[in-house]
Amino acid sequence: MNDPLLASPARSTPRLPLGWIASAFVVAILLLNLLVIDRFELGVDEAHYALYGLYLDWSYFDHPPLIGWLQAIALRLSEDPWALRLWGMLCSLLSCFLLYRLVKRLYPEASPLLAPLSVILLQSAVIFQLISLTLLPDTLLLPAGLMVALLLHPLLEDGESRRKWLLLGLFMGLAALAKYTAITLVVSVVLLLFIRWRCSVLIRRGIWQAVLLTLILILPIIGWNWSHDWISFLYQLDHGVPEDEPWLLARFLKSQALQLFTYGPAIYLFGLVGLFWALSQIRTIGHQYLLAFALPILLLFGWGAGFDMGLPHWTLLGWAFLTPLAAGWLLSQWQRKWLRVLTTIFAGYTLLLSLALHAELYSPWIPFEENHHPLYDLHGWDEAAAKAAELNLQMAHDRGVETRIFVGNWSQGSRIMWYARPHNVAVLDTRYDQFDLWNGPLATGDSGILIITNLTRKKAEALQQQFESCEPAGSFEKELRGTMVNRFDYYRCQGLKN
Repeated sequence: MNDPLLASPARSTPRLPLGWIASAFVVAILLLNLLVIDRFELGVDEAHYALYGLYLDWSYFDHPPLIGWLQAIALRLSEDPWALRLWGMLCSLLSCFLLYRLVKRLYPEASPLLAPLSVILLQSAVIFQLISLTLLPDTLLLPAGLMVALLLHPLLEDGESRRKWLLLGLFMGLAALAKYTAITLVVSVVLLLFIRWRCSVLIRRGIWQAVLLTLILILPIIGWNWSHDWISFLYQLDHGVPEDEPWLLARFLKSQALQLFTYGPAIYLFGLVGLFWALSQIRTIGHQYLLAFALPILLLFGWGAGFDMGLPHWTLLGWAFLTPLAAGWLLSQWQRKWLRVLTTIFAGYTLLLSLALHAELYSPWIPFEENHHPLYDLHGWDEAAAKAAELNLQMAHDRGVETRIFVGNWSQGSRIMWYARPHNVAVLDTRYDQFDLWNGPLATGDSGILIITNLTRKKAEALQQQFESCEPAGSFEKELRGTMVNRFDYYRCQGLKN
């Protein structure tokens, strides 16, 4: 059943060439990203996944291996940031194309404005623009998830074939290799299969062929975890539902406010309205598909935010599936003047924020007070790591012992380890993680250079107390436009305690 509101353009729908506008918007964001692609240092996640590519493995502590495998290919081109960011840009372009094709597939009789408007809404999300530039597992999961939805619809509505089933299994496997939250795609696919075929789905040969292919593709994850005591799976379970954290409404609301800011009011508010609009017309087949793919991941992280706020890009796949519903509701209500005014305001917000962000990344220009720059964590790490490496070499030479570079947590460790490679970097926490796999666990008596950053300044004394003795070894201050934005303090520490 097709929604009559989408069957043809309403009398007051926008008389703009949205297809050309969507294409121009995608190209404009691409050009802005190309302009800044090599203008700032690697972020915390970027450096972490670059290390994945440098130290190839079948899988990793906190994520499946696909992102590491792709970055290993990028590193064959160059170790500079531009090479490590190419995959993100390619995936964002592919995601826009797949979203356009998916909308055309789900709503063949809808307004021709629906598909391009969906792409415009997705591109309007500032967080999408950012992950288009910095490769994350979610950057890979998005096109894989859209492809799964695009393959499932013709399989269910037009008839089965071995090729369709195998393609579905292939992209389910690639999604699983991208990120563990691909498990929500399994929920979506199973839900739609049982809605369409009920229990008879279990006796269809094709589904088991798809399952087998998916299992073959994820063998690297299973094998790696089997040889490492299933640490990745245990970490994900504990990370998703922390045992020592109560569910708090305040934390949930703060998470939603963060998503409102990072996605922008257009996709967030219109997306929620579109969700309830689709639920009120649930018999529409296209609505069923989009809701089945959007709700599992949005509910998972929406509920989980009460325990742990998480990061806003974790829900990107869910919001992407809501964009056609938001676009459909907008087109159906476009005759309302207040909506047109509100849409114009939201569009202005997105445009100004995008331009300001890219301009700041290209050449910092916005004046901020000392130590209050919102992008401070993107500046100074390469120089700070070089100084730490120099101090570490000098300490090892003076004392005649093997030394390490110490940091307070993994987010600092990834940048320092990338820029100070091949120096041994250790994280001073009790969690066994990827750094222990790369550089070995902490050992009693270890000595080396301790780095204190803005992120660990409040814990500086506690970190130093983990050693028998620590003495100041200097500092490095990163300045932008004559204002300090990041500071790194160094200590020569000896005798790590138990």
